[in-house]
Amino acid sequence: MVLLVLLESMVFNKYILIVILCFTTYISGSSEIIEHAERYLHVREITPNRGVEIDSMNVLCNVPLGSPWCASFASWIYYHADYDAPISAWSPSYAMKKDIVYKKNLKNNKKIQAGDAVTFYYSNLKRVGHVGIIVKQEGDYIYTIEGNTNGNGSREGDGVYRKKHDINKIYAVTRYYEK
Repeated sequence: MVLLVLLESMVFNKYILIVILCFTTYISGSSEIIEHAERYLHVREITPNRGVEIDSMNVLCNVPLGSPWCASFASWIYYHADYDAPISAWSPSYAMKKDIVYKKNLKNNKKIQAGDAVTFYYSNLKRVGHVGIIVKQEGDYIYTIEGNTNGNGSREGDGVYRKKHDINKIYAVTRYYEK
């Protein structure tokens, strides 16, 4: 009887350990993305759309040096965190229907989470024109880290910045972990 209880306990503990490991991997995955993005908050352009780190991001995405780089920044972050996200300098790549987990008026929206990508639609472009990485959501606002922006929120900025956005003004949220 004691042996049976011990074996049952070991099996139960094994399942608890598996659940804890899965949860830890999930939590650390999204925090790894944020931690990696935060390492680039110092990045500023030396000349328009150029700088050592920015050039590396655009090289990864196979676009000419000096290209707009918000999506290259997102690609760089996800690539180095080893997530299956687009490697693209084209911001609409981060708004593909198959990857969307949240969009205004979409049925079955998932909860927005740290590490998700957020895209912004520009009517003058008639497409998604900017992408960032979500750090957190508080009420009706999301906090992000974005490349090729500035303190005023331009999509053609001079560096990597922390930003705050009204959730009603975003286009979509996509997720490249926990699928």
